[in-house]
Amino acid sequence: QVKRMVFAESVLLSALGTTMGILVGLFLSYLLVKAIGVIGFKTDFYFPIMGIIASMVVGLVFGIIAAMVPARQAANTVIVEALQYE
Repeated sequence: QVKRMVFAESVLLSALGTTMGILVGLFLSYLLVKAIGVIGFKTDFYFPIMGIIASMVVGLVFGIIAAMVPARQAANTVIVEALQYE
């Protein structure tokens, strides 16, 4: 139960972080394209949907891999002893 809880929390944080990173990156890219347009270089804003999907998948895969170690450690920890230590 503890292992699932730690794993779920890690995956959720990974998904939120990946999503926020993509959204902020797209917004900053859009602003950069507009700023470059103001100084005279006309460029189009390109929204690469396959790149975004690939970034999301890679972020989630690495989040899942990174969640395995703490989840395994939490599963092997005796809760009562961990609470007494704090």
